Amino acid sequence: MDLKHMRFFRAEGYINFTVFCDVPCRVRYLESIPVPMSASPVEVYAIEPGTNTQWIAVQQRDEDKLQIQFFVREGTLFGELPLRFIPQQLRREIEERVGQLEISNPRANAA
Repeated sequence: MDLKHMRFFRAEGYINFTVFCDVPCRVRYLESIPVPMSASPVEVYAIEPGTNTQWIAVQQRDEDKLQIQFFVREGTLFGELPLRFIPQQLRREIEERVGQLEISNPRANAA
């Protein structure tokens, strides 16, 4: 899926996300969704890559669970790409910013 169609959510105490990229990008607040029986709404965000951004990694944390999604530029699109399909040189660059991906991404070797 292309990054422009992705939405990222934050609910107090439930899910947090961190954005890593090679060139700064913009995380834009879209809206708050009220949640019945909760004092805090769910906040919705979109990520807008910079003109020269080549890759973006979004790390989402839900309590003890950790998931990383990778988006790589192909022309004007930022498609999600499983870790195993990211070229080795680009993967090394991402690891320098994000850390050891095999350890932090349980879906890295999933089929």
